[in-house]
Parts: sequence; C-alpha cells; structure tokens
Amino acid sequence: MIYRLQKLTMTTGVLALVFILPMTFSAVIGSSDGRNGIVENYCSIPFWICISVFVICTAVTLLYLSLREKHSGWQQKLAFPVIAAVLAGIAVFVLYVQVVNPLRDIPYLNSPHTVSLADVNFYYSNISDSPTIEISGTDADGREETFSISRKEFKEGETLLHQAAKSGGAQAVTADITYLPYSETVLDMDMKITDAAKR
Repeated sequence: MIYRLQKLTMTTGVLALVFILPMTFSAVIGSSDGRNGIVENYCSIPFWICISVFVICTAVTLLYLSLREKHSGWQQKLAFPVIAAVLAGIAVFVLYVQVVNPLRDIPYLNSPHTVSLADVNFYYSNISDSPTIEISGTDADGREETFSISRKEFKEGETLLHQAAKSGGAQAVTADITYLPYSETVLDMDMKITDAAKR
C-alpha cells in the first residue's frame, strides 16, 4: 500500500513538472488581450490536477502512516490526521478554483459577462514572487467588485486616476469590464475619465 502511494506521488510530481511547460509556453507567447488569460487557464489545468493529486496522495500517506504506527504517542496520532485533512482541503480548494471554475466558464467563452464599475481604485502588492494587481469599484447595484488585472492595465489606470485627481473631484475613473463569470478572468477592459456628476 505505502509503496503504491509513493509511486503515485512520485509520478504525479513528475507529471506536474512536465505540465509546467504548456503554462510557460502560454505565458511566453501571451498577447495583451483577454485571450492570454483564457489560454493560461486551460493550459494550466493538467498542472493543477497533478499538483492536487500529489497533495492528496501525500495526505493519504500521512493518514496511513498514522494508523499503522502503533507505538507513537497521541500527539503524533492526532497531528498526522490533522495535517492530512488540511492538505486534502487545500487540494480540493485548488481543484475547484483552478480546474472546476475554468471548465464552468466554457459556455461563456462566446458570451462573457460585462460590468461597469464606478469609483475605480487599483491595488498592487509585490510581497510574493507573483504580485497581486487588482482593480476594484462599485457596480450599478452598489456592490463592490474586484478583478485581477495585468501590470500594463494597472499603469494605465493609475495614469487616469492621476489625471482625474487634478480636476479636484469633478472627474472620476470608470471601467467597463468583460469577464468570465466563474474564474473571473478579465477578457477586455475599457477605462475612461468621466464627469463625477454623470456617474
């Protein structure tokens, strides 16, 4: 049993490394429009499946070892199942976000959703290797909406915000965003400066 788990874990780990190649290829040839986001979503699905299976196999191995070990203390017997449950939860979450949501978006590829945002703001955080870059604003119903955007779109938006700020509150930045509803992949974004009274 443990040998099979080890083999499966090793196989999925190797496959995950292999499936990084399509992800890298899509990032290198990526275009500046929303098609790049779609390509990245679907090229990365095999990678995320392998990573999730790898993590689940690790969790099952830990659980199996904790049940098999008869001479360990109660702390160790409790720790392994807790770690296994946390790992399994992470794997299920990753599968849902990175695999299930893009697959649910397939019917919307030709008919994506569109939202108009007012009171637009931008957020940039470079704490990790992959920076978090987002646009946020309120839709027509007053709900706060947030989307991940590219560095180029962030710079364009910041430039518009600075221009609007010079008007002393008479102008504001709005954005019309076309996106896929489940993965929230932005396909197109049109930002502009409008009169604050017209919002």
